[in-house]
Amino acid sequence: MQDQLDFIDNADLNLNEYIEADLLAAKGRAYGLELYVKKDIGSTTGWVSYTLSRTERKTPGLSLNEWFLNRYDRTHNLNFVVSHEFTKRASLSANWMYATGTPATLADSRLEFQDWDIPYNTTEKRNNYRLKPFHRLDLSFTYKGKQLKRWKGEWVFSLYNVYARRNAYTVYFRQNPDDPSKKEAVRLSIIGSIIPGITYNFKF
Repeated sequence: MQDQLDFIDNADLNLNEYIEADLLAAKGRAYGLELYVKKDIGSTTGWVSYTLSRTERKTPGLSLNEWFLNRYDRTHNLNFVVSHEFTKRASLSANWMYATGTPATLADSRLEFQDWDIPYNTTEKRNNYRLKPFHRLDLSFTYKGKQLKRWKGEWVFSLYNVYARRNAYTVYFRQNPDDPSKKEAVRLSIIGSIIPGITYNFKF
């Protein structure tokens, strides 16, 4: 890939009147392997997919001019889906997914300046760490109502994130409120609890 847009280190995008000055042109490359197995016969059906991949960028002036991991790189990506039909009207489905954590640029040292602790990346490399792996289990039970002429309806009872996994959306650093001289890493999770849901689908 050619002419991929990237940002300089420590770019400030908020109300930036000259944002073009913070843009750089980069090269990109992606490669990998995808495997897929499916079973669609019988009362129990489902599929398994696995992706082994690598996505990288090379931007002049960044990361020592070397190839570095793209923000959306995921080395391993596994999806497992199974559905069991108890009757023609009732079925249970499960969906489990796993993915390698996304790359992130984190400081490995700090500088002290006028009683301020400033995070500092001594390697000068971008995306030098990875967040923790992402995984989640979803369950759903579907009950189809009786067909009335052209009307078809079904109820879906679902549980999202069954074991309440707190997947990290991002990680940032802040001063410890009890000891301002120390920095601490904070994990931000968008959804970190189980979420029940009820849906009614219909066709006519």
